[in-house]
Amino acid sequence: MKKEKFFSEETRDYLAQQAFINIDDEDNVAIFLKVFYDQRHSWMQVPLILLAMLGITPDRFTKFSRIDKKNGLIYLEEDLDVGTFLDVLKEVPTPENSFMDILNVRPVSHGEVSEIRDLPHNDKGSSIH
Repeated sequence: MKKEKFFSEETRDYLAQQAFINIDDEDNVAIFLKVFYDQRHSWMQVPLILLAMLGITPDRFTKFSRIDKKNGLIYLEEDLDVGTFLDVLKEVPTPENSFMDILNVRPVSHGEVSEIRDLPHNDKGSSIH
């Protein structure tokens, strides 16, 4: 997907600085997300700015997802919310490719008990900002 056709310059620069996207010399964009896991659970880390850009609000997700407002991230729980997010990505119109074609997901171990568990639950009535 070409950068100038979908991402604003500000969004692109932020996501690139945080290593959520990569733009090659031909202006093709790849999205990089991580799935953090511990011995009992896992969560997909998604920047809130990406959700906002896609028009997705946290009320689409269950209370089992965790929000890190300080760092502008949501951690989508594995059982329902990751599937909901991926279903939305399939429906987003893009200039050339599907978001699913440019999405790269990498698992990252958080040991026995992840510190993600200490983050606040997704409060469906609160702002993401």
